Amino acid sequence: MEGPLSDFFGSTSGGEGEVIVEVVVVVVVVVVVVVVVVVLVVVVVHVVVVVVVLVVVVVVVVVVVVVVVIAAAAAVVLVLVLLGLFNYKIKSKTALGTIEIVLPHCDVRSTCIHHTQ
Repeated sequence: MEGPLSDFFGSTSGGEGEVIVEVVVVVVVVVVVVVVVVVLVVVVVHVVVVVVVLVVVVVVVVVVVVVVVIAAAAAVVLVLVLLGLFNYKIKSKTALGTIEIVLPHCDVRSTCIHHTQ
């Protein structure tokens, strides 16, 4: 074989069979490398997606737990105040001054005794 291919692949003294084998080997190596790269990219993308989903799930669960705990604590305080087990003062500083709300202490007979301290 003469021409550019013989210059590229070297001497063709062994026949055209060697050139075909070399071309086939190069094509097989390129295909294997491309397949390995595609598989690795797909695996990495799946791992990243799974990690992101797990992080989102953990954050949502933590937020829900915190909200439930705060709501439960507020409900307990409200029940205790309504039952009159202790006084609850709410102080708020505003531009007009300090606003103070004192919830009364009430006994079982619904007689409220206002504590102003």
